[in-house]
Amino acid sequence: MIMLVDLIPIFATLLVVVAGLMRQQHVDNTKTRDLIDKTSKENRDLIEKKSDENRELIDRNRDLIEKYHLETAASIGEVRERLARIEGHLEIRPTPPPDDATAEAA
Repeated sequence: MIMLVDLIPIFATLLVVVAGLMRQQHVDNTKTRDLIDKTSKENRDLIEKKSDENRELIDRNRDLIEKYHLETAASIGEVRERLARIEGHLEIRPTPPPDDATAEAA
């Protein structure tokens, strides 16, 4: 017959093992949480940096588009002037726009 006194070393060993496993799990959880916090902060910083760079690129592109738009508009004006001079020199009269009635009949 097994006495209760004989089981105390077994329970003590189990208690030490369980306590050790709990401690190890706690340490692992703490390390994991710290790593997640660090990675999260790095990711937020990286996202913020890239967002700032994207805003700068968008502003720069917007300025370039506006500049090219103004240059194109000026160029079109010059082309119209040259075409008008050529037409005038060749005595070509611009065709009048069609009347609404004529356009509807066609």
